[in-house]
Amino acid sequence: EEDVAENPWDPQAWEPRADDEGRLFKAWEPRADDEGRLFKLTSRMLHGLLARTGSWPLALVRSPIEYELDDPTAPHLRAGLYVGNYGRHFYGQFRYEVLLVELRESSTLDEARALFRRPFEDGGGMPQEVQQVLSELPAGEKSTFIVGQKVTGDFHVPAGQTSFIVLLGPRSARDRLDRARGEPPRVVSNRTTHEQERIRESWPGFGTLAMPGFTGPSWADGWLVRLEPRDGEPGGADRFGFMWDRNQDAVIVEYLRAQTTSPFLSRKWLPEGLR
Repeated sequence: EEDVAENPWDPQAWEPRADDEGRLFKAWEPRADDEGRLFKLTSRMLHGLLARTGSWPLALVRSPIEYELDDPTAPHLRAGLYVGNYGRHFYGQFRYEVLLVELRESSTLDEARALFRRPFEDGGGMPQEVQQVLSELPAGEKSTFIVGQKVTGDFHVPAGQTSFIVLLGPRSARDRLDRARGEPPRVVSNRTTHEQERIRESWPGFGTLAMPGFTGPSWADGWLVRLEPRDGEPGGADRFGFMWDRNQDAVIVEYLRAQTTSPFLSRKWLPEGLR
């Protein structure tokens, strides 16, 4: 195993080499047994990201925008902070990532396009297929989305970037997008348990894919999926995940219960004009 420099912030600790990508992968799964070594490896990881991308994104941890959708066909996914397991194989001890999931409404096509823009990045405009179905809506008809933004990220998609966007309405636009994709997925592999799970409902969306260092980000077809209850779970239990492709696994997300008792995550203490 490669030794860790005593001072990982020394510029020479991350000299450019042909195997930079492999070193970055290695730093993200440190497998350290003591606190001191873990600190050095984590510092080295951050230095490597800075050397590769030239910046670190900072994201404000906030509560979701207070908006409720009156649509019985929409997923009963409570807006707020969720945690998902993005996989130990890639991310090691950093595999648990936090997402801010919220409902967003757009009155115009330009407002919808803004949801797909990436902060500080050129790539990632609105995918052509969703632009097509939204451009066919009557003037004044609103579109609604679920947006999952990373509060904590990884070396593929960092904090502050959007992990997925899902089209909820209007129903006519969602149905056209579904038809363009063909038969929706019926089963998915749970990335955490590796078990095949049945899908109760799905909604078309788009997930972010990127190379290490958030290079070449793009939108890939995906689905927000509601899974069938597991054995022993009540029939009304809702479990949701996002899958990037019908042949890939899904990241299952769980609502962070602590936020229900955390005043700083509520918008009600803010002045009305800032809520």
